Amino acid sequence: FHYSRYFNCIELNTSHYRIPTPEQVRKWKDQVPADFAFCPKVFQGISHDRGVLENREFLQEWFHFLKALESHRGPCFLQLPPTFDYTAKARLFHFLERWPTEWPLALEFRHPSWFQDGHLREALCDYLRTRGVGLVIIGKDYLDHYEPRKKIDGDRQPLACLFDHEDALVLSAVRSASLTPHRDRLSRRRDVDIIFSKNEGKIEMA
Repeated sequence: FHYSRYFNCIELNTSHYRIPTPEQVRKWKDQVPADFAFCPKVFQGISHDRGVLENREFLQEWFHFLKALESHRGPCFLQLPPTFDYTAKARLFHFLERWPTEWPLALEFRHPSWFQDGHLREALCDYLRTRGVGLVIIGKDYLDHYEPRKKIDGDRQPLACLFDHEDALVLSAVRSASLTPHRDRLSRRRDVDIIFSKNEGKIEMA
């Protein structure tokens, strides 16, 4: 990877559509430096297909893939379907109980029912903290328009919930210039992974 000579990680979107084979993983590891991390997006057969989060066969195959990444394994991203609402929280909690705690995981909530008054539900934040689970946000331009009590606009998630979450935080597809006004808040977080849009040519992870 010419890319790996300039950046220290990459978001693996390909893993969302097909779980990589052991041969693919070996080739990837052979082409990158020792400190390079692959950050896989969880396979859609686990996160989106019928029986969301309940396919044990796919989950075991996914775990084998993560083990194969070894020291190159970065945080995983789990994007929940836009129809997956708060009434399914027991299914999510059961899934998180089966997820190995030593493998960093970040969730992207998309249904408005996970939020109250522009914030992720407090009880949910508390639970995620106890499990060391982080949050994913697809930021783009609206980091520039952050308001402490911003209401949910369509399927956009309010940023207030991010800064209330004190553990792992992941921002995905965020314009780097947009982070400047939020630098102080981000610096106070205990574990912040930032992945910028690949189109900017900026460093991928900080």
